[in-house]
Amino acid sequence: MHRISAMVQSSRIEDVCKALSVLDVADLTVTEAHGFGRQRGHTTLYPSDGQPFDLLPKAKIEVVVARERLSEVVGFITKAANTGNFGAGKIFVSEILKMVNII
Repeated sequence: MHRISAMVQSSRIEDVCKALSVLDVADLTVTEAHGFGRQRGHTTLYPSDGQPFDLLPKAKIEVVVARERLSEVVGFITKAANTGNFGAGKIFVSEILKMVNII
């Protein structure tokens, strides 16, 4: 099994979730996040230390899939999250060694 963690623009969450539902990917987690990449972003001043950071709203979408479905799911996420510009996001794939259901 593999975990797919996709960091995408917040505006693309709905498109990515719809694409995953087409594939019958039922279990996913969406987390709001802020960050930046090569494109930098806009400057936000955090009052805690007064230092500016270039942060953009992002979403982290995580799913766990069987190895056989990995390429297909990554392809659907890539297509749904693509904006045609740099900064559309990144996808990270890692192997899951063990999963435990909490019941």
